[in-house]
Amino acid sequence: MPEFEAVIQSPPDAPRAAYICVPFDVEEVFGTRARVAVKGTFDGRPYRGTIQPMTGGHVIGIDAEMRKSLGKNAGDSIHVMMEKDTEERTVVIPADLSTALDKNPVSRDRFDKLSYSHRKEYVEYITEAKKPETRSRRIQKTIGELATD
Repeated sequence: MPEFEAVIQSPPDAPRAAYICVPFDVEEVFGTRARVAVKGTFDGRPYRGTIQPMTGGHVIGIDAEMRKSLGKNAGDSIHVMMEKDTEERTVVIPADLSTALDKNPVSRDRFDKLSYSHRKEYVEYITEAKKPETRSRRIQKTIGELATD
């Protein structure tokens, strides 16, 4: 299991985004230069995500929620432990979205064929709505987008 110290970085053109550079040869360790699903810890906090290729190497994105839980920002160091994540990634689909998908077989089929990350994005888009009417509109928009793709 690779273990290392890394400094959280933020691109100048996107100061709210953050990532760490992977200091080892990803192809040598994981057998590919492409994206690699990983799990492990950042300063002891559980992490599940993806190593992604970037010019000159690989990076791991660190979302705002993780940075907040760590109490860390760009420029701070974190201790990283990781291993390849071979477990199937699943998204918990809210009942109201599932019901709407069931009423539209084309949308259901397309949703089920999406990658984990795309399904997750749709679910987060819906569940982040604060008002029930916003949530309902987002579900209908999602069904419409999936039906016409």
